Amino acid sequence: MATGKFFQSEGREADVTRAITRAWADHFDQMIQSEVLVVGAGPSGLCCAYNLARQGLKVVVIEQCNHLGGGFWNGGYMSNKAAIRKPADRILEELRIPLQDAGSGIILCDPPHATAALIAACYAAGAKFLNLTVVRDVVWRENRLEGLVVNYAPIYSMPQGTAHVDPIPLEAHIVVDATGHDAAVVNLLAKRNICAKPPGNGAMWIEESEEEVVKRTGEYLPNLWICGLSVAAVHGTPRMGPAFGGMLLSGQRAAEQILVKLRRPATPTATQAYKTATPGPAAAGVVQVKLPPVAGTLTPIAPTKSFGAVATLPPAPVTTGRFPGATIPAPGTPVSGTRTPSGMQPAVTAQVPAKPAQTPSSGNLPAVNSGQNPAGSPSNPPSPPVNPPPVAPPDPGIPTVNPETNRWMRGSTSRFFKKKP
Repeated sequence: MATGKFFQSEGREADVTRAITRAWADHFDQMIQSEVLVVGAGPSGLCCAYNLARQGLKVVVIEQCNHLGGGFWNGGYMSNKAAIRKPADRILEELRIPLQDAGSGIILCDPPHATAALIAACYAAGAKFLNLTVVRDVVWRENRLEGLVVNYAPIYSMPQGTAHVDPIPLEAHIVVDATGHDAAVVNLLAKRNICAKPPGNGAMWIEESEEEVVKRTGEYLPNLWICGLSVAAVHGTPRMGPAFGGMLLSGQRAAEQILVKLRRPATPTATQAYKTATPGPAAAGVVQVKLPPVAGTLTPIAPTKSFGAVATLPPAPVTTGRFPGATIPAPGTPVSGTRTPSGMQPAVTAQVPAKPAQTPSSGNLPAVNSGQNPAGSPSNPPSPPVNPPPVAPPDPGIPTVNPETNRWMRGSTSRFFKKKP
């Protein structure tokens, strides 16, 4: 029988606590300023974060729940099977997820395996996560989004008035709303009268929903991208139900567009061509797809194989982020700098064109109003008055707090909690 110790280190209680807190403080300090903030760690948010982080961007993912993955863990109706419509299955093939062909272009996977692999891929690529964190407000300066205001999520499940904890701001050059049906970031902006309130998604229509979600993925407001079911909530398109391919493709397409906006060369992925609104030629074979040329790139980007018509991503103006050694100029002013993983480096001066005001009828961006509009308008309705809900009388069957003893009681069981004389 062995008599030696299994654990060779001392590992006192204070040493364990000190190691955790010191590592967390350093970890959190790196998340205060990032290049991309992804809100929502569901399939679209994770896919977007993975494709950005693997290109060397500093990505932080915010999730209000304790677990990551959103509704991707259980598939449809707690069946532990998830449906992925082609060609989104190629994303899971890259992660070496076992897939089962169910016919009619439907591929099945085990969602716990797929979700765990996607989370692991994000960590391996360098993405950082803030779970149990909820977005409470936005950082909006000079008609563009420059960060988010977050707080500890469990605070808001406590009785009102029992916890007073101020939120903190996090800065980023790009924010991605991947919060699903909630469209949380867009709703916060609507609350500030910066955009119209999202109508919410429509009834289920899987084929139409997935097409529209991928097609409409993009920059909704300056520096704000929407992907996944947030797209359906913002544009009022149908919901997609237990099909997850549209969410994966939407997250990947958002990442591709963000890379173009930040002028970063991207390694081609398996799905970079999407169907456009204009019907293209029949898919008689394989087409070669290349990303738009990136300024200053010396290494050519190899083509990739895909099906359908090629959707060319629009060119983006040269902009700079709020990182050490750089500032964000107002539209129409000259800026200089080259984005690198460590920040901004001086480079050739470029001119940032002023972005004209746009409306939903003239472009993809809704009308932006930096000021308040008490009267409201069809495109910019006024903020509804905030009235406290009426307080209902306590239900005898629901636990309440005895004001005399400050302890929980339930109906007739309160005799156990009577204050002692």
